[in-house]
Amino acid sequence: MSRSPLRRTTQRLINDPSFAFGRVYEPFDVVESNIVLLQAKLSTLPKAALTISYLESEYTNLLDRLENSGETIVTAYARPILPMDVWLTCQLSRIEKFHEDVR
Repeated sequence: MSRSPLRRTTQRLINDPSFAFGRVYEPFDVVESNIVLLQAKLSTLPKAALTISYLESEYTNLLDRLENSGETIVTAYARPILPMDVWLTCQLSRIEKFHEDVR
C-alpha cells in the first residue's frame, strides 16, 4: 500500500525538530529516520510513562547524540515556531499511531 504524498509531507513536517528546538539539522533524512525509530521504541512503553518531560528528555538526548557523533550537523539556528509541548504532543500522536499499528 503506497502512502499519499500529502501524508508523507505531513509526517516529515511533524518529525522536523527545528520547529521546537530552533536548530536545523542536516542531513534531515538521518534525523527523521532516527526520530521514527525513537517513535517506534517509545510506542512499546506504557502510555503513562510518556509524559511531556520524558519525551523532551528522549528527543533532546537523541538530537544531542546525533550531533555529538557527527551523524548530523546544525546548519542554522532559528527561533522555534512551536512551543515544545505542542511539538511533543504531535510526537505523542505519532507514537500512539505506531502502537495502534502493532496491535
